[in-house]
Amino acid sequence: MNAIRLLARESKAIHKYFALAVFFVGIETLFEVLIPLLMADIIDQGVVNKDMGVFVSRGLGMLACALLSLATGLLYARFAAKSSTKLGQLLRDKQFARIQRFSFTNLDRFETSGIVTRMTSDVTVVQNAITSGLRPLARGPIMLVLGLVMSFLINADLAFVFFFVCPVLALIMVWIVSKVAPQYPRMQSALDTINQVVQENLIAIRAVKAFVRGDYELERFDQVNDEVASITRQTFHYALFNTPAFQLCMYTTIVVLMVTGSRLILEGRLEVGQLTGILSYVLQILNSFVMLSNVFLLMTRSMASVRRIEEVLLEPLAAQSENPVTTMPDSTIVFDHVDFKYAAAGRKNVLENIDLTIEPGTTLGVLGGTGSGKSSFVSLIPRLYDVSAGALTIGGVDVKNYDLAFLRDQVGVVLQNNVLFSGTILENLRWGDENASMEDIERVCRIACVDE
Repeated sequence: MNAIRLLARESKAIHKYFALAVFFVGIETLFEVLIPLLMADIIDQGVVNKDMGVFVSRGLGMLACALLSLATGLLYARFAAKSSTKLGQLLRDKQFARIQRFSFTNLDRFETSGIVTRMTSDVTVVQNAITSGLRPLARGPIMLVLGLVMSFLINADLAFVFFFVCPVLALIMVWIVSKVAPQYPRMQSALDTINQVVQENLIAIRAVKAFVRGDYELERFDQVNDEVASITRQTFHYALFNTPAFQLCMYTTIVVLMVTGSRLILEGRLEVGQLTGILSYVLQILNSFVMLSNVFLLMTRSMASVRRIEEVLLEPLAAQSENPVTTMPDSTIVFDHVDFKYAAAGRKNVLENIDLTIEPGTTLGVLGGTGSGKSSFVSLIPRLYDVSAGALTIGGVDVKNYDLAFLRDQVGVVLQNNVLFSGTILENLRWGDENASMEDIERVCRIACVDE
């Protein structure tokens, strides 16, 4: 339910498109339900009595219903497409904006491949659920109720067959969903893994080729790919059972109605047109069950994706002070008995009992072997990580009391791994200031000793 509430809250701005889509599909369904009733009149009154007026009037009525159904269906398609597209855009924007506010602690909880999958595959799954599921979700209940009402109006004796069929269909639906529901989270996690393997291979492709590890990487990918295929096969094994099971119930119901209806016609208790109308409603009612079962399958998969999106949107961020400080008296950095570990549940500290003062204008060299915590030590200053114990102050103010954007703007960090974003070298140089002049760029290049 938390995932549904999250989706409803995040899509508040586009609720009107959802409402209009449901409204128009409801009107479309109403016109479709009227057609078998008009068709029954044509057979029972027009054919039996050879009344051309009934043919014309009911025929024009059916044509009008068909055209109005088409028009409202097109309007539904327009607003459903809008709601789906805008929801996908909104979820990607929200996730990307949230990720920009992540600290290193937040990023450590997610694989890069997992974040990419959440912003692409998972959002696409939710969009497809809206595009493919909104129509049957609205049509199914309306068609089910109206079809049952119309069937009872035509002939209550025949309509009672639905009281036996509907529970069977409902049980089939519940069984399929119970089997499929646990598989979709596993499928999306497997996609995370396959993305991770591909990403690592492409990033390290030079090392792979230099050390002739192509066969090893291929075997590794095959194992992950086989797992994805196995989970997908098992999932769709149950999901695809949905249609034949419902078709079996549908055709069994039609046979029962034909046998029972034929007997009632011979007894003079039922007209041929009435049987034709009820058979039409049978198809509508049972198709509504098929549609609803497909919607449940779509919703089951989309809820797994929504929960994964929820993990990003609800990831707790670094705590901000209620009255954040936006001025820095001086740049004196004080580590006061600081301990640090990457996870709160970690058994060992990466840094322990750091007690150090760095005065303004001084230069400090931090030496140590690989993995000794040098980068983690520096990352504590702009709050890329938070200290686990003790206090870290700049200018006598605890770093946790500074406005986060202001603090990081005051601390210049040169990363040990160089990164170039897509675009030209000039665009990369202007990444920090898109309005920088060529004179500014040349001056900065001289300072960084890359001007030559």
